[in-house]
Amino acid sequence: MFSWVQCKLGLLIINTIFAIVCFEIGLFFEYQPHHVLTRLYEIFFFLWSFNSIVHVMKLIKEIERYHVNHVN
Repeated sequence: MFSWVQCKLGLLIINTIFAIVCFEIGLFFEYQPHHVLTRLYEIFFFLWSFNSIVHVMKLIKEIERYHVNHVN
């Protein structure tokens, strides 16, 4: 159980770092609306942010399930 949780937390940290890098790329191009890399940044930032939220929700559900099965 705990190794799975550690794996998920590691993936969440990687997702967060990648989202920050994408954000910095967006700042570098100053959000030029018609620039191709700016559009790619927006897509990647949205996808990775959504992915991070999904990981957190699954992690919380798994911790609750573990708590119910092993504490009671």
